[in-house]
This record gives sequence, C-alpha cells and structure tokens, in this order.
Amino acid sequence: MINTMKKSIITLTIATLILSTFTVKADGINAQVLIMKETVTKENSAALRAVSAEKARAAATDSRSDQIKKRIIESWSEWVPDYEGWLKWSSSLYTPDSMIYAIGKTPQRFADYQASMKAQRDAFTMEMGPIMQIAVDGNTASLIYYMFMTPKNEPEKTIKIIVTEFNTFDYVDGKLMVTRLDLYTGH
Repeated sequence: MINTMKKSIITLTIATLILSTFTVKADGINAQVLIMKETVTKENSAALRAVSAEKARAAATDSRSDQIKKRIIESWSEWVPDYEGWLKWSSSLYTPDSMIYAIGKTPQRFADYQASMKAQRDAFTMEMGPIMQIAVDGNTASLIYYMFMTPKNEPEKTIKIIVTEFNTFDYVDGKLMVTRLDLYTGH
C-alpha cells in the first residue's frame, strides 16, 4: 500500500495554508488530500503550523481518516526544535514499540530512533515546516513537508530538505498513535 500511495502522491501537483481539499481515487486508493498553498520558509514555518492546527480543530472528524488528519496536524503544531522538548513531543505521537524506517537501512525501535537523533540535534538547529500535503488511506497518512536544518557551526547556512513520511496509526490506550514511520528525504 505504501508504494501505491507514494506513486499516487508523487503524481499530484504540490502547491507551494491548507485551503484545498480533494479526493484521490487511483489504484484502489480513496484518500482525502489536503494541499498547502503558501510558500513555506524557515521563518514562517511555526506560524503556518499553528494556522493549520486551527483549521484541523475546526474540521469535522466523522471518519477515521479525518481523525488521523486532525491528530497529525495538531501534533505538528506542537513540535519543538530543542532535543529535550522533541523527546517529550515525539513520545506523545509514537508508541514505545513503533518501528521507525528513517535512518539507514535497518529499522529502529522508537527509543533507539530517539537516541540516534541526539547527535543530529547536537550538530544542527532544526525547524519543521507545516504539512504541505497530507493524504490518508486506511490507517496510513502520507505527509509532505520541509525541514530546515542549520549547522550550529555555520549559522548563516540553512539546508532546506523536502520530507515525505508515511505514518501508520492505531489506537493505543484509546488514543491514535503512530506505530510505524517510513521517512524519505530529498533536496
């Protein structure tokens, strides 16, 4: 399913605040897609995440798909750049048993992923852009966003990376939580 979603998402035009919603019906997918229409920069990322969360809070949550979108967008608005804050934030979204496919070829358990992020946070300051595009199919949400990484030893240099994530959600103790993350980056 993830490969099918990747092909469908890639064929969509990525616009540069979540204002447009449409349905994708292809390859057995019936997914609601939200598209961001603002240009995302390091400087406006936090404000755009907050606006997106307000829109998500106001949206209907009749379906599981709507609940997943609301959960991820609201969580996104609470993201914090410092490592200790990120540990708390990420623990509110991912389960201790979540499998993370993000760093290298070997999947990591969530606690190992958190530990591996320490070195990255020591070397870079980070700002996460708002979700520019989200599609939900079943219990998997695909997200596209920008990550801005600034080397601490070169504060005038910021690297802009486009990120695609596939987050698989399940109810854990009555709360929607990510149980698997597949993360892909590019420049």
